[in-house]
Amino acid sequence: MGTKDDITARINLFIESMGKSVKKTASEIGMNAPTLLRILKGENKVSADAISSILNAYPDLSAEWLLRGKGSMLITATNDDEMMALNDVITDLTETLKEKNKVIVLLKKQIEENKKGNSND
Repeated sequence: MGTKDDITARINLFIESMGKSVKKTASEIGMNAPTLLRILKGENKVSADAISSILNAYPDLSAEWLLRGKGSMLITATNDDEMMALNDVITDLTETLKEKNKVIVLLKKQIEENKKGNSND
């Protein structure tokens, strides 16, 4: 786990990135504003309960980023519906490519036949 100072800095960064006040953030995580402010100033230590409250209040916040500073701040999850839609698009494009390739083969044959017909003239 990162040091408490690093975690505090990342909590500050996250709050700033949301554009929310300390009071609003404290309310959303179920903490009183003065306590959160003391944590953000480094006067109080970040407790496991505070970290848990923050992560539970903001499910898009990456625990990996908050605790260790690794990866992105926010989780960009792709849900099953999006994955299925993307798979459908890939399947459709694959079929389109197969059809285009068939047309190309036929056109090449026609070109060769035309060349043979023209050379016989």
